[in-house]
Amino acid sequence: MQPARLGAQQCCFVTSVLLGMLALSTSVRAQTVLETPQQANDRIRSLSSSARVIPHDYVIGNGDVIDIEVFDVKELSREVRVSQTGSIGIPLVPVRLHVGGLTEVQTEQKITEVLESNGLVSHPQVSVSVKERKSKPITVVGAVQHAMVYQADRPVTILEVLAEAGGIANDAGDTVIVTRPSQEPSVDSSEPPSIGPEDSSAATTPKESAESGAAPTESLSNTISA
Repeated sequence: MQPARLGAQQCCFVTSVLLGMLALSTSVRAQTVLETPQQANDRIRSLSSSARVIPHDYVIGNGDVIDIEVFDVKELSREVRVSQTGSIGIPLVPVRLHVGGLTEVQTEQKITEVLESNGLVSHPQVSVSVKERKSKPITVVGAVQHAMVYQADRPVTILEVLAEAGGIANDAGDTVIVTRPSQEPSVDSSEPPSIGPEDSSAATTPKESAESGAAPTESLSNTISA
């Protein structure tokens, strides 16, 4: 018995069906992959809103300006900027206090303990608030709607930063480049010794503090190029 053969009409019909299925598959794939910049930006905003992390206390960093209020002691109440080594100076306190990496509440506790242990204020009531947040800049450049420097007050995702920059531009590619600063700690020899975050009691002498060598907090600045 010879195997059955397809006639000319059957072969033509099969070919047409295959071509139709191929065209449909290509069309579906194109609709899935290709999208306009506006559609991409809509997706970025949608995903950004769902990617927000749980709120938490702000962590003080280098360059921030904090407001210190000591109740009923105007001489110790003032605004101070955190140095590049993460420390601040308070009148009558012999050494600078290291507050980089601490929250507002932790800084309040640290200042309270130092003032009390040095006999400067009896039962001090200290309030600390961050007035300017400058320690966690993220620079956004490239094919975005608005190049900007975004000051992060919490951990953020790339999608959130792109959404803040207005989304991608019409000529944007498909690559996002994230660069971070080197992790080498900066040392400022002109800075007086600091009290590290682990110190919770009285301020030590400059010699003792220098030997303990509190390391500055690392920079959190980033650059994103779309």
